Amino acid sequence: MLPDERKRRIVEILSTQGRVKVDDLSDMFNISKVTIRNDLRELEKEKPWIKRIYGGAVIQEGSKLEISFREKERKNIEEKVCIARKAVEFIRPGDSVIFDGGTTTLQIAKELKKASIEDVTVVTNSLFIAVELVDVPTVELIVTGGVKRENSYSLIGPLSEKVLSEVHVDKAFLGTTGFSKNCEFMTPSIMEAETKRRLMAVSDKHFIVTDSSKFDRVAFAVFARGDEIDYVLTDKGISEDVKRLLEENGIEVIIC
Repeated sequence: MLPDERKRRIVEILSTQGRVKVDDLSDMFNISKVTIRNDLRELEKEKPWIKRIYGGAVIQEGSKLEISFREKERKNIEEKVCIARKAVEFIRPGDSVIFDGGTTTLQIAKELKKASIEDVTVVTNSLFIAVELVDVPTVELIVTGGVKRENSYSLIGPLSEKVLSEVHVDKAFLGTTGFSKNCEFMTPSIMEAETKRRLMAVSDKHFIVTDSSKFDRVAFAVFARGDEIDYVLTDKGISEDVKRLLEENGIEVIIC
């Protein structure tokens, strides 16, 4: 693994867990503790929200929301808005849909609010999406409950899954953090992966909504494989190789 890739993975772990240990990272990447300490030293200089401590590093208190969601929300914003507008075209009056907790699905919620499609039921585990849609008269809003995941403000865990066991929807719109060469969609958190699988289990059609940059990275936990996804909505930055892989797995790729 190249140094930049390793540091990017360290940032992902920090965003998920809030802290990392030198010993654990050394074992994970099979490199020396000296190298890991150098990585953390460089990351502390590059990202002011990372603070080195004895034996590792942490996210500085009070900065988690800003880095983990608001900063990501602004990234590739034009692509996300374009994808969101295309996604709303798949939502019909009377539909029931699921939005998971992500920056692209939040944009879909914003576009749905503008569209005023009648009699839409939205189930979500995202606090941000819940706030966005709470006063929309054409939307019946169901929030799953659960444990707040710090870096995305989505709700995960057994409470969330219990609510989901009581519903069934037409369409699920899910974001992804990473993608593997085996056509797997990934997220940094095992618990979040389990919640995403539950969201898929209670829906008929499955949409992955993501800007094309996510196809260039991998994450820790797989939540879906290619044959489980019906549509991928993305932007024109997707490579022909990735597009071909998706289509070979039976996925309809829609580029905006």
